[in-house]
Parts: sequence; C-alpha cells; structure tokens
Amino acid sequence: MRFPIKIAAPWRLLFRVFGFKPADSYVGLEDGALRFHFGTADETIPLSDIDRVEPRRWPFFYGLGPKLDVANGVAYVGSTEGVLRIWLKRPRRMNVWGAFRRSETHAVTVSLEDPSGFIAALEQARSTP
Repeated sequence: MRFPIKIAAPWRLLFRVFGFKPADSYVGLEDGALRFHFGTADETIPLSDIDRVEPRRWPFFYGLGPKLDVANGVAYVGSTEGVLRIWLKRPRRMNVWGAFRRSETHAVTVSLEDPSGFIAALEQARSTP
C-alpha cells in the first residue's frame, strides 16, 4: 500500500525539475516494512524498527524537499501540511538526497497526502502477526 508524499501545488514543477515526481514520491507499507521513496532516497525500514509515529508541525522556514532534520533525523517534505515524524527504535544510516546521508538517523519526518490513513494502516500492520 502506497501513501503519496504531499507536495504543495505551488512547488510541484520545481520538485519535478529536481527529480521528485509525485508518482515516485511515497511511503510504502509492504512486506513488513516501510519504504521511503523520494528523489534519490529509497530506504526500507522493518516495521519492528519503528518506535512510534506522531503528527509534527513543519513551518515553511524549515524548508521543503529532502532535509537533515534537527532531531538527528531525515525529512522528506513537500508541504507544511500532513507532516508526521516516525521515530526509530535504534539509529540507522539513511539517504537524504544524492550523496547526502545521515549516519545515525533517529527519526524520519514526512509530509503525506493521507497522514491519518497512513497511521491507521501502520497500526494495523504492526498488530498483525
């Protein structure tokens, strides 16, 4: 099941120019894992490594696109709306964009078209043995 990353309408063309196509920008819930696909980032995290998910405020001045997040995390955001932070049980190495990586990622922040649907699907997947 794929949950599209929300990219605000005024920025869609600019995002496309840099390789962030809406059809290829998503968080996938598949085979017991979360797959983050945004530009050159294509990361998979087992559901067993997810600690918790919570809504997050993302002011415009934080910037949009792939980012290093202040909480030792990475961010894949295309909008200031529908933003969630997904905390990990243990740090891991993750791609941000191109050659930029974070060696110890503690959380992933992502803007989604349907954040509440994602949370419900994630909770159901985590509760299913």
